[in-house]
Amino acid sequence: MREVDPPRPSPARVYDYLLGGRHNSKVDRDAAERVMRLWPVRELALANRRFLIAAVRRLTREFGVRQFIDIGSGLPTEQNVHQVAAPDSRVLYVDNDALVVAEGGNLLDGRQAGYIEGDLRDPHRIITHPETSRLIDPTVPTALMIIGMMHYITDADDPAGIIRDLMVHLAPGSFLVVSTATDTLPDEMRQAIDMYYRNPAAPLVWRSRETVERFFDGLEPVSPGLTAVEKWTDSEAAAGPWLVIAGMARKP
Repeated sequence: MREVDPPRPSPARVYDYLLGGRHNSKVDRDAAERVMRLWPVRELALANRRFLIAAVRRLTREFGVRQFIDIGSGLPTEQNVHQVAAPDSRVLYVDNDALVVAEGGNLLDGRQAGYIEGDLRDPHRIITHPETSRLIDPTVPTALMIIGMMHYITDADDPAGIIRDLMVHLAPGSFLVVSTATDTLPDEMRQAIDMYYRNPAAPLVWRSRETVERFFDGLEPVSPGLTAVEKWTDSEAAAGPWLVIAGMARKP
């Protein structure tokens, strides 16, 4: 596939760069470097990835989950879901960047993991996609992973409603796993993070903890509950201010 230097940064490729990956362009690297001069975003990206790894391992070992849908997954590199889950797991990756989907698909073997182009704001298309039907058994518990994605969904798009629309199609015993930006930072810090990749098509949405809790309505929280993303892997992590909060909950 021919290398393409995109005109604006992509969240997936910026994230890949922050994780130490190689699937990014100069515009992505420049965007990441700008904000790293103002805020330790790389450390946060690594904390977010440690949360994903810890969540997948816990889902696999403690709850026996073998099906995963990862929406807004970015590129499947640097210890992503299919690399951490049990070998017999099935993983569906979803991203709305066609270049990311094309490149990501080339990195998978295609048997127990797949990639589709899809937008979190169109949950019906994700659930009804043929690749979803191939990989995900709707009668078996599934983990819905939405890591570092909900802060790109505006209030007008009804983020809590999107999650309800997805979870209703998943079997009882399924899980929701979310990490998202929170609004506890001082204004000047938030303005610095807004420089992350300067994409007017997907501005960051800063939400309160109470607002994010509504994403988990009707679900049973898993310890340690909705808290700083760092606390999922380090119980001694600082109390705040938090940039990203994370939680996991089970469908009754």
